Amino acid sequence: MANEKLNKIPGRLARKGSAVSTYRDSLLVELISLNITYKKVRTSANLALFLLKQQDNKTLMHPRMYDVFDAVEDFVYHFDNYCHRVYAYREKMLLYVNTLLKLGFTDRETGYELIRKRPTTKSSGFTSLLNKLETNSTTPVGEIIKRRQARTHKKSDSLVETLLIQDETRLREGPDHELNKSWQKNIKQYEDTVEKAHRLISKLDDDIEKKTIVYLDKGASKNR
Repeated sequence: MANEKLNKIPGRLARKGSAVSTYRDSLLVELISLNITYKKVRTSANLALFLLKQQDNKTLMHPRMYDVFDAVEDFVYHFDNYCHRVYAYREKMLLYVNTLLKLGFTDRETGYELIRKRPTTKSSGFTSLLNKLETNSTTPVGEIIKRRQARTHKKSDSLVETLLIQDETRLREGPDHELNKSWQKNIKQYEDTVEKAHRLISKLDDDIEKKTIVYLDKGASKNR
């Protein structure tokens, strides 16, 4: 789970009530929300996979099919929510970097490419961190953001449509080993993507804290 390290920036570097402190707190709130959603993804995935395996096991009592559908839909909801939360986290990150580095853009003007390509962003080491949040990157976070943008702009069906609607009628006719395995595979795949993305965000949180302290320390030294 992401460690919320930004909360540990010394008060002498980011005074309470300052712009940097305000945007840092906003980023932290988003990170906490992301952590909560991450837990819900893992919990709902475990339940859905458990019920699917039970339903496919001939030696055990099968769970009711609508219980299986409910569990899968619950996972789908939390997965889609996680995708939106990661995107929101990136947006709050951009606002924080813009304020921290005094880039001078308004909140409305702040955009990923605009902030990432600024010379100050690069020289302070933040460009390398923001690269990990690029939509078209091959990182798990990039895949998550890409899915969120596709869903927002209606360029792809939701996971629930992919997993459920096409197969539900067929499954209601009785246990279907092939479809059951397909559902398990899809859920596990998406759960693994979330796990890898969250691990990367946790590392990113550590790096942001370190680079923030270094940057603010340099500024404090110049003012002494």
